[in-house]
Amino acid sequence: MKGEVAKLAHSLDRDKLPKKLRFVKSNLLAGKDAAHTATLELLTGYEAWEYLSNKDRELGLRYLSLSPEYAMLSRLNEAELNWVREELPPIYELRLENHGQTELEKEARRRLNRQLRWKFRWGFTPFYLVTLASTSLASLPLYALSLAPIYLLPELATLLEQKGKPGSRVVNAITSAYYFLRSPLMATEVMLEYKFLTPRLARRRIGKKIWERSPRVLRKLYHRGGLALNGVLPLGEHVFDLFAHDGRFLRRKLSYEEIKDELLTALAELGDRYAPEVKEEALNQLENELVEIENPAETLYRDDFISTRGYFKRKVIARERGEKVEVVNRGYIRKLASKLGEFEGRLEQKIEREPTSYLDVDLDRNGNVVYVASVIGVDPYFGELSRGFAAKEASGFLKWRKAQRILDEYAQF
Repeated sequence: MKGEVAKLAHSLDRDKLPKKLRFVKSNLLAGKDAAHTATLELLTGYEAWEYLSNKDRELGLRYLSLSPEYAMLSRLNEAELNWVREELPPIYELRLENHGQTELEKEARRRLNRQLRWKFRWGFTPFYLVTLASTSLASLPLYALSLAPIYLLPELATLLEQKGKPGSRVVNAITSAYYFLRSPLMATEVMLEYKFLTPRLARRRIGKKIWERSPRVLRKLYHRGGLALNGVLPLGEHVFDLFAHDGRFLRRKLSYEEIKDELLTALAELGDRYAPEVKEEALNQLENELVEIENPAETLYRDDFISTRGYFKRKVIARERGEKVEVVNRGYIRKLASKLGEFEGRLEQKIEREPTSYLDVDLDRNGNVVYVASVIGVDPYFGELSRGFAAKEASGFLKWRKAQRILDEYAQF
């Protein structure tokens, strides 16, 4: 019955659904539909910033500078923000363009720009200088000088934009003209690639298929590269943090127990916005390890996109096959049986008879009912900043528990 309510919420238009079922529908579509996923990402990121800022304003700003788009919700008043929390509308219904940027959003973007400029100047500038020097030694100086605008023009456009002065669009137009004059064929290829090829590849999920088939060494390289770009360098069990907000450049990598404690703390605080039953259920599931906690460095994959900071996802454990329920992930059943002190075969039979006693209801991309377990990933390399990642995923988990509670209520009618 709970699955039938989920299918009904999925099939009907949002305007035809009660407010509670709109919330459920958005949760069911999160991770499958870009508009609902974006809203959930914005809201959980914003709530994680609030959570961190209550403890340390500077830490909160550093968290926000990693993803300044979370600050978009600071443009909404309290009534509008509550509406987003209660209904989780698709992103296009928020109409944030009607609001001006807040000081919080400006500060987050300023910090991000400073960090990006630092990386660019100390990472790419030496490369360009070496390129110019080697080219001038190997050819005419005039040819070497002709390479300078490749670096100077984008830098100038960025500087003008950061300082709020006019002219960045003009400089960008000059840069485009320069590229076309210098190499018309290459410029045309780049334009066609980003304008036509990339969107089509995205629709066919080519990136996902390539990533799934990539070797572990390539995934690890991707993860370490992402950390380095954020000024975080792993050194065994310790981490060198180049952009540390508190001056502690060397810190220890968080352990599994520390991440679990951070998640429990975040659930306890953020859970006050929800019904007591939702909060208690979330805490009990995490304390009893019915929720799997992962290190993104080990998995490096989340549904449709790669996340190295954190994620909340649902793992399919069983599916409906006609009138029956079939377990498709026996590895999870084995681990669950060990935690509950049950025989694996007996637990599998119980789940096939009453799947919602142990698992949550979800829908796959085709709208079919599946039974899932919750998984949370939190990056352990960012030190105190990982508290923000934990709070963000705890916020998503609470919303999922609320959605399951609503499905239970409607299933009883």
